[in-house]
Amino acid sequence: MTAPLVRSPGGGAGPAWEAGRRSVSGVVVSRTAAPRPEPGEEATHVPWARGTVRCARTGQEVSFYGVGLPTMHPNTEVRFGGYWQPDSAYGPQLTVVTAQVTLPSEAAGVVRYLKANIAGLERGVTAKRIAVALGSDCLARLKRDPALVQSLVPGGRGIALRLEVEAWAAEVRRETVTDALARRLHEVGVERRTVCLITRYFRTSEAAEVVTLRQPYRLLDVPGVAWETADKIARALGAANDDPARLNAACDAALQKAYEQGHTAVPPAAVAQAAAGLVKPVPVERLEAAVHALAEGGVLVRVGERVARPAHRATEWRIAEGVARMLDTPAELTSAQRAALDAMLAQTRLTSVQRGAVRLVLGSHVSVLTGGPGCGKTTTLRAVVEGCHVLGLPVRVLAPTGKAASRAKKVTGDPNAGTVHRFIASHRRAGGGERPGVVVVDESSMCDAETAAALLGTLDLSQTRLVWCGDADQLPSVGAGQVLLDLVRSGRVPVARLTDVFRMSAESRIHTNARCLLAGQPLDLSDADDFGFIPVPEDERAAVATRDALLSELARLEATGVKVRSDAQVLVPVRPGPLGVDALNRLLQDHLNPRGEPGPLVGGGTRARVGDRIVITRNIYELPTPVFNGEQGEVLAVDGGGRDMLVRVDDREVVLRGVQCLMTRLAWAITVHRSQGSEYPYVLMAYHHLAHRRLLDPRVLYTALTRAQNRFVLVGTEEAVSASLAQTGAADRQTMLPELLARAAGRPAPHPAP
Repeated sequence: MTAPLVRSPGGGAGPAWEAGRRSVSGVVVSRTAAPRPEPGEEATHVPWARGTVRCARTGQEVSFYGVGLPTMHPNTEVRFGGYWQPDSAYGPQLTVVTAQVTLPSEAAGVVRYLKANIAGLERGVTAKRIAVALGSDCLARLKRDPALVQSLVPGGRGIALRLEVEAWAAEVRRETVTDALARRLHEVGVERRTVCLITRYFRTSEAAEVVTLRQPYRLLDVPGVAWETADKIARALGAANDDPARLNAACDAALQKAYEQGHTAVPPAAVAQAAAGLVKPVPVERLEAAVHALAEGGVLVRVGERVARPAHRATEWRIAEGVARMLDTPAELTSAQRAALDAMLAQTRLTSVQRGAVRLVLGSHVSVLTGGPGCGKTTTLRAVVEGCHVLGLPVRVLAPTGKAASRAKKVTGDPNAGTVHRFIASHRRAGGGERPGVVVVDESSMCDAETAAALLGTLDLSQTRLVWCGDADQLPSVGAGQVLLDLVRSGRVPVARLTDVFRMSAESRIHTNARCLLAGQPLDLSDADDFGFIPVPEDERAAVATRDALLSELARLEATGVKVRSDAQVLVPVRPGPLGVDALNRLLQDHLNPRGEPGPLVGGGTRARVGDRIVITRNIYELPTPVFNGEQGEVLAVDGGGRDMLVRVDDREVVLRGVQCLMTRLAWAITVHRSQGSEYPYVLMAYHHLAHRRLLDPRVLYTALTRAQNRFVLVGTEEAVSASLAQTGAADRQTMLPELLARAAGRPAPHPAP
């Protein structure tokens, strides 16, 4: 029997719901929906929608906003439950918690509904025939028995329509369960977005309801559902503090949290310690016993001295197995190929080290091309692509992000360069598709374990050469794993490491401090031609002082003739907070572009102005000239209503309309992660040990420092630098790939790690 939901201590929905709870019934006037998710984001993407509804009682139009709302076209009758909330752009709006669509019963409404909601009935003739035949309860009858449509529409079209009606009926049932669960779970503080993730994850809406109310800790399997949510529901259903199911779930949640932080496997003691923090005051010994029992029972797997979720181990095993198979496949060039390659290299200005790198890469089945900033990776990679053409090997250059892929297309000359995700997706759709002879993954430090495993799964491992190219010392991927660094450290994969610095002097302060960061040695913070440090207070005055220092440095640069609006980039470790990206963008917009004509709302809750620098935050393929996640541009113009904007991105001009504008953000300041793969003449970095304590990591500082071409200025505290250096090595991710690769290869490492 399902226990009644009760409010857990400290739980509840909060005063906004209690004080401002409202119901609105009416007809949808307008609706704007969120864009489709990017590849790889589908599991945790819940689309939002906003619009207006004409209230049946007052006749007034009311703005609404919600996530995971039912399909609603204009003229759809709805009943919303929610609470009033102010919005800087839209004014007072109803934030929707529950949403019910009223199925129409009168003939004209039924026909409109069928045309709008069921594919194949858009033209209306068949929809009208179905509505007349089934009468006023047409939609209710179709929901109960979708096969009815086949009796009214004969032949193959009837079969196709039955499938569409079945899909519609299942979606309506899911929406009904979602709404009922949303209403019930909101009483204990669970958001509608989370309910949508739950009902979408399970095969049927009925299963979602049963699991949620009887086995709530199984919700931890749902991507995007946190421990706090599952535990809140379980405690509301009566779970005791030391319930064994709760302790096991806490261990699993601790492992998942570690995975979200980039680790694929963790020592058992660390898992127990983290889990104990979730179920205080249960002693850590109880959690240690739980971890041991889970490993013994096969719920967790042991890999050396660590434990992991089976799925995470399986992901890295697929990488290890794929790489091992490639290592076992001969890839030596013939004498004729070597002669042709040498002739091509003789026509270049490459150094002997770079030429050796090209030979190693093209003579290996799988390899790594790595090196620090300014070491000629791009030049060498261009020679690798040219070498592929000389050898008659079809080549595809890929990158983890759209911006990196766009850059790779320009620097390598590969017109088909694209993202890893699109390459994988195209192979899945085509059932195999193109089989390139060489695949190059540029900026591969940004490639996570799941993406790498999926890529290897699409390649013909016996025929394709795979080249991982990037700076292994940069920040690792946003997703879990550190594939490039693990391959380098494994000692099993041939590595071509470039060390000669071309972009700057070897005595450059940027270069020497980058070396110090990698070695864990103190930085030289004294002023130099290409380096500066502006200290700020270490107390509550830090935010104001840092902002003032950034503005002063920008003004100083401008006074020396630097075009700061285009050539200077502010970098920050994090997005939220007084020294985060969003706050600094508002400050810098007012300072650098105070009089630009206001335009549409962009991501982050601000309005772009003509003259603003913006960054694309999602790949937008549907434009005549696509733009990609991470690319920067300038707002050239906005329309009269401030809804659309004309943007120059590199040498392209594109018009972004409506929702597409929300796929951009101001880019006067960006995160260090987003800056990967880019270079800027001047870089200013805010780095404070209090404001940025979550990301005091030498790799963050290294990545930011090495983005600068001419000068890097650090605005922050020496304590932040010292705290970062103290994390050297300790900040490394814990992964299984080197150990699994050793097992898969089954022999001593033939290539000692450089």
